[in-house]
Amino acid sequence: MRDFARFVQRVEPKLPPGAMQTYDVSAPLETHWRSATCAEVECKAFMQGWSSDVLAGSADEARLAKAYEAEFRRGAIKGEKLETGFIRYHFPAGTACFRQAWHKLPLERPALFIVRSGDWRGTDGVIRRFATGAEWVDHFATHLDGISERVSRG
Repeated sequence: MRDFARFVQRVEPKLPPGAMQTYDVSAPLETHWRSATCAEVECKAFMQGWSSDVLAGSADEARLAKAYEAEFRRGAIKGEKLETGFIRYHFPAGTACFRQAWHKLPLERPALFIVRSGDWRGTDGVIRRFATGAEWVDHFATHLDGISERVSRG
């Protein structure tokens, strides 16, 4: 079975979702990460400079001019007219990139170690949240041992 939304291919299980358990280790963006600057993540565009092509006189050019107004006033950003009707703007090293809003750094928080009932087809919630990874691994190993014993018995 192909799950195009998640870019995975899965084997269709013979058991219903309720007969499954999902072991999950996660660090959600909302609780385990913070926004960061280009400098903090050593963004390549910020460190080396970058360029962007925009259609001359377009709304995109107006947004770019507004977003980088101070840099344009200082003359830090140079524009180069292209034959295609676009302008290639060159941003020097040290200029925040367009992707700055997506730069993230991890907070010093431990990951969440969770076991849920169900699988990727559906779940009825968290069965258990573990305080440590070692407890989660132990539970996982015990669960696998139980499956192995049932399979070997036929």
